[in-house]
Amino acid sequence: MLIKCSECGKEVSDQASTCPNCGAPIKEDEIKKEIKAGIKISKKLAIILIIALSFIIICAFIFGYFIPAHTYVTKDSNGNYVEEFRLFK
Repeated sequence: MLIKCSECGKEVSDQASTCPNCGAPIKEDEIKKEIKAGIKISKKLAIILIIALSFIIICAFIFGYFIPAHTYVTKDSNGNYVEEFRLFK
């Protein structure tokens, strides 16, 4: 995982002990701080996705509940009456 160097701001591997650009030592605290920030972003994204999917599912149920189903009676080629179900006209 890449983290930002506290001295020069360039991206550095979290496995490095020093920054290859400026030579500043990479502290263990900085690595933990960067990892926690990534986890917070992941949690926020997961919450947003769950809320969005819940909204879509609720809208689908509401849409399905309020659209009336129509049953039409028609004659077939033999003159028999046939009931036909259509969601839309």
